[in-house]
Amino acid sequence: MAVQEISASQLLKVTDLAFAYRKIRVIEGIDFHLNRGEICSVIGPNGAGKTTFLNLLSGKLVPNRGEIVYRNRSITRLSPEARRHLGLARSFQITNIFLHKTVYENVRFAVQGLHKKRYAMWRPIDDYRDIEKETEELIHLMNLQALKNARCLDLAYAEQRLVELALTLAGGAEVLLLDEPTAGLSLEESRYVAALIRRLVDERGVSIVFIEHDMDIVFSISDRIAVMYYGKLLVTDTPERVRQNEQVQKIYLGEMGGESVQ
Repeated sequence: MAVQEISASQLLKVTDLAFAYRKIRVIEGIDFHLNRGEICSVIGPNGAGKTTFLNLLSGKLVPNRGEIVYRNRSITRLSPEARRHLGLARSFQITNIFLHKTVYENVRFAVQGLHKKRYAMWRPIDDYRDIEKETEELIHLMNLQALKNARCLDLAYAEQRLVELALTLAGGAEVLLLDEPTAGLSLEESRYVAALIRRLVDERGVSIVFIEHDMDIVFSISDRIAVMYYGKLLVTDTPERVRQNEQVQKIYLGEMGGESVQ
């Protein structure tokens, strides 16, 4: 089967994606694309299928139907590890770091693993300079320089989330799949992380699929918003048009206890 071509402005394209769990349809007939250098947030009530959709994009789940194309290559059946090495990285709702290792060690492990270089006493030190450089750059990007020698176990939860974001970026990741990166954070911490995510797009040119329940954050940093409802994608549009969409308003006012998208 020929791989569907995608436009030059797109990095990722999903066609007719479907997934069922024990004959229960969780995802049904989703068409979706992610443009270069954009944040596309995925919103919807609990149980809409948002995390399942992200699991399909990352390779944690395999669809029953449909195709996922990344850079004109079908990745539908590729493992999460293979997708990660191609530049598509996933974060989770909970931190996924080595708590008893330092910030520096965590980031370096991730960078070194993605460069496929194991430490060896006989390997020339020059072979590791690119790894050291990228590790330092990511720590600086997350503003964690003062904490780089601290154990992650001793960090505040918000700081642990920043470490995980650095791990997600390791190896030059081009597409980030972020599952509620502000979960468990205070209002101030959430706004800081959201601004950092926006800066990653504007300054580093990464593209992001972003699951988030905080509508203020979603509408403030997204280029487009995709609205899911019972496993289907209802609309994908600019924040302004999604905000005005009557169907979206009905879902949020009816299904989410009166929460508005205003």
